[in-house]
Amino acid sequence: MPATTLPTDERTLAALRAHARVVEQILNSVPILDGVPRAPSGTASRHKLPLVFSIPDHTIWFPSKLSRMFLGGCRDAANPPFGSFPRIHGGFGVGTVRRFWGHRSFMARTDFQKLLVHLKLDTKQKALQQGLLVPWRRLEEAASAYVESHIFILWVRAIAEVREELPEVVASTLESRYPGFLDEHLREREQRPRQQRFLWHSLEEWIAVRKFADAKTQGWFEAVMYYAYKDLRTEKAWALWEHTKDASSRRPPSIWPTLEEWTSNVMATAILTRRGTETARAIEALQKVEAARLRRAVAELVEWRAFALWIDSISQPNRPLEDHILSELRARCPSFLADVDCGPLWRESMFFRLIRLGDAAWCSAARAEKWYSALHYDITHHPRYHRLIHYNQRCHDEWDRVHPICYPSFPEWLRAADEYFLPQDT
Repeated sequence: MPATTLPTDERTLAALRAHARVVEQILNSVPILDGVPRAPSGTASRHKLPLVFSIPDHTIWFPSKLSRMFLGGCRDAANPPFGSFPRIHGGFGVGTVRRFWGHRSFMARTDFQKLLVHLKLDTKQKALQQGLLVPWRRLEEAASAYVESHIFILWVRAIAEVREELPEVVASTLESRYPGFLDEHLREREQRPRQQRFLWHSLEEWIAVRKFADAKTQGWFEAVMYYAYKDLRTEKAWALWEHTKDASSRRPPSIWPTLEEWTSNVMATAILTRRGTETARAIEALQKVEAARLRRAVAELVEWRAFALWIDSISQPNRPLEDHILSELRARCPSFLADVDCGPLWRESMFFRLIRLGDAAWCSAARAEKWYSALHYDITHHPRYHRLIHYNQRCHDEWDRVHPICYPSFPEWLRAADEYFLPQDT
């Protein structure tokens, strides 16, 4: 009986919201695709799912009824542990600490940075929670559409910042893609001459209201923006805009690129201004692999994790695996049970070994061909991967309270996970 058919209550929904915040915190860590650490011995619990994330040595991650072991011990899910982030004092630092080795400006800067950290975390947490309100495929499609719109807006902005009057190529493309926008923008400027707005600001708002009306009214528009800004095409577009702005400030071009040329240049961008970041490494690695091959690798590795999460969700720790699970394992990876006695017990170490086995081929090739950073990035920020983690925890929570008559097969579990979302009224 899939978890989507089970009743929900306030406790479960509160736990899911807290879980979204905890998952977001973990997603800030670097996931390990082919070097999963061994599980600590002597730990067994119905919920001790060893998620595949790289956690510092002093931090242990094993879900147990949404409780976590972090620095300082176990914390309840209703109060996720953000203790590693300093408390924000009143204001931006002025007057909060009178002296810090005689350098007040340092405290002003550090307190402002703390505020930005908190605001960034709050935004991500809210976006991840909103993402649960819609099936992941629809969320992914909306995020991809937002990326395409963003590329278009940056093209308009790159030209409008230099030219007071829009070139015909821009005006005609604007009218064909978004009919009525230019007329509305001109009317607004005439009616409110003192409230002049940049063209691209009005365009961005116009597109959001009309093209993403469902996401805004149903409460998951911030999730769309979150995944859109994690898309590497968005980073490429901003890098190209920065380069174009710098070049135009020195010598405005006589001929501006068409939208098709601009989009092609975005896709060809291989280097960001800020080198060495996770995003920059991923973009550089994209040049080493064909897009279709990368998509195939991401899809296969995410589905392999789904397989491991399914086994975990229907298995009892330190209990023999069921016959139908053994049949699936023999069909998908015969070598996994080759060195295991009859009736293997499900332990964290088996989960880790299963993940390593499934990742081995793709990750070895990606490392050898130097596109591992792109593979790493795309899996880390894939909405399906996030949804599978949520759904696994949901199964644990529900099936601990009410045991199903029979557990779902892997295709049934995966189909339910892909269709899983929370009702809008939650």
